[in-house]
Amino acid sequence: MFRLSLCYAWLCIVLLQSSMGHAQSAPTVVAEQELMQQATLIFEGELVRTASYFNADSTRQFYTSLVRITRLLKGHSDADTVQVVYPGIRISAVIRDPQTGETMLAMTMPPSHGPSDVGGSVPLPAGKPVVLFCRSLPSRFAPRPPRLTTARLPVLERVGGAWDLFREGSIVSDVGGRFADFPALYRYLSEHYHLGIR
Repeated sequence: MFRLSLCYAWLCIVLLQSSMGHAQSAPTVVAEQELMQQATLIFEGELVRTASYFNADSTRQFYTSLVRITRLLKGHSDADTVQVVYPGIRISAVIRDPQTGETMLAMTMPPSHGPSDVGGSVPLPAGKPVVLFCRSLPSRFAPRPPRLTTARLPVLERVGGAWDLFREGSIVSDVGGRFADFPALYRYLSEHYHLGIR
């Protein structure tokens, strides 16, 4: 148990160092344009609830969250709440200590330029606004997420995001990099992608 907690603490340190190194630089223009093309729905919202789950062989964690839409920035949604799915950590190896029997997990993290790669391994922040760049969940997406409500809500895949990743007031985004606040992000999206956000 202690070893697993130590591994978790180590993972948090690696996540923080990795995100600090990468989240401050903006994504490449090509990656940003691809993300904007994939994102059929972009909205500001608030987290309602999150659950995590694993794929069949327990090598990849996923999160699924209910998010209340507070401001629609691109696309159309009849629902005011949606279910959003995104990847978490990838388990590359399970190591069992032959002497103690303790289990350790080796985890891999992709490089990141924003919160979705590094932040994808961390649940969305509760009580804080987030901007999510989403598309419909592909039919081939596996594993399918559990339903978090009995209501028939749209299920979306997060392709990008923006939020106060470091809890110091600035916004780290997969589109455009780092911004002083959400209005600065909205100006960027309006100027570069003609979204007409007011």
